Amino acid sequence: MNPSLRIVVVAPDLDILDPDDELAIALAERSRSLRIGLLENGFNLVATLPADVFLTERIAQLQPDMIIVDAESDARDALEHVVMATREERRPIVMFTNDDDTRHVKDAVAAGVSAYIVAGLSPARIRPILDVALARFQHEQALLQTLASTKNERDELSAELRDRKVIDRAKGLLMQRQGLTEQVAYDKLRKAHIGIMGGAKFVATNADVTLPTERGLMPGCGTLIAAIAASTGVQPVVIGKPEVHLLDAAMSGMGVSAQQTVMVGDRLDTDIVAGHNSGTMTVMVLTGVSTREEIPTAPVKPDLLFTDLPAMLDALRAATPVR
Repeated sequence: MNPSLRIVVVAPDLDILDPDDELAIALAERSRSLRIGLLENGFNLVATLPADVFLTERIAQLQPDMIIVDAESDARDALEHVVMATREERRPIVMFTNDDDTRHVKDAVAAGVSAYIVAGLSPARIRPILDVALARFQHEQALLQTLASTKNERDELSAELRDRKVIDRAKGLLMQRQGLTEQVAYDKLRKAHIGIMGGAKFVATNADVTLPTERGLMPGCGTLIAAIAASTGVQPVVIGKPEVHLLDAAMSGMGVSAQQTVMVGDRLDTDIVAGHNSGTMTVMVLTGVSTREEIPTAPVKPDLLFTDLPAMLDALRAATPVR
């Protein structure tokens, strides 16, 4: 062990209030022996601190390489203070005690104690004990780093598999909707990837992940977006719903204001949100993805609700004055 390691000892106060208190005298003598043993072995003892509420701040200021806990009947309380003080920046912890009640040893080791020494406080034993404690701590830290690295690799593999699934789903969508072979569908995705990586603007008409068909919900434009975004790392500019770009352009082209416009749609998170964002009245019809039951909890609710377009037109005709 490098004797220049900075060591902090956490121990009770050496002041003896009662000169007849034999236990206090014995503990004070044992604590002095520990500090003398550290100095005799050439260690850099930077401070002796009490296990109090200021311990975390003091350890942060001193930045020791190792912490030694010298405690007796209050060993568990002292250890809790030390563990709390080192939870943000782990350090090897060595505990010396004469308390032969070893019921808390397992908890102490689980809390981060590198060595728990009972009745082992002799100058000749201090160096080998600290050597083993430091070696064990370094080994445990190396294992933790290996586990963290393994977890990161696993997470990266999981993300890669998710991206592959998205790309495969996008290929299937192109094959189904445009009657393409798998290779041609892949070539289209590859062409989009190359273009975007070369500086082309990535623009999407909408981000709907699904769309309703005669056979139920099927992958929508959002699926293609996700595949290209996964391969390029670039997110598109969405000009369609729920963004307002297309709606604003349409109203501008027709020369009408938002107050003269009604947005009719069947999806709460795109159609109705787009109308709301553009300042138009919104009408929802129950012919698509969103249902009547979703409306009470939706962040943006439609102004009017109809079962379908014919029902909406019937209501419009009934409300229009006959001339």
